Amino acid sequence: MDELRPGELWITHGREEALTRWSQLHGVEARALALVGYEDEDAE
Repeated sequence: MDELRPGELWITHGREEALTRWSQLHGVEARALALVGYEDEDAE
């Protein structure tokens, strides 16, 4: 993460709470995005 140093991290999947906390501890703003229709793709 040191090489990239993003201004904000967008979390699209995974353990959102854990990834957001990790980001906070490393001084990176983060937010979890709700992807519309993403969950429906597995049903097909």
